[in-house]
This record gives sequence, structure tokens and C-alpha cells, in this order.
Amino acid sequence: MGRKVEKEEDNWYGVIDPKRRKQIQDRLAQRARQTNAPRKRLQYQKYHVE
Repeated sequence: MGRKVEKEEDNWYGVIDPKRRKQIQDRLAQRARQTNAPRKRLQYQKYHVE
């Protein structure tokens, strides 16, 4: 049970080099932020009307 990995190159499981593993994790985190940003912006606007 784990998250589905889009591409095999995005799978950091088993990567021994800490620098490479961090690069992969950062790329996945950035993609998640970009995906969730519009939804979070709408939630904020919904509850914080100016």
C-alpha cells in the first residue's frame, strides 16, 4: 500500500544516494503543490471574502 508513482524515475524507493533521493522527493513535492494550489486558493477565497 503506497502512493501510485506516475513515472519510474519518480520512484525514490531504493535510491541510496541521499542527494539523488532528495532531488526526486523535491520534484514530487513541487508537483503536489502545483496540483493543490488552485484548490487551496479557492478554499481561502471562500472563507476570507474581502
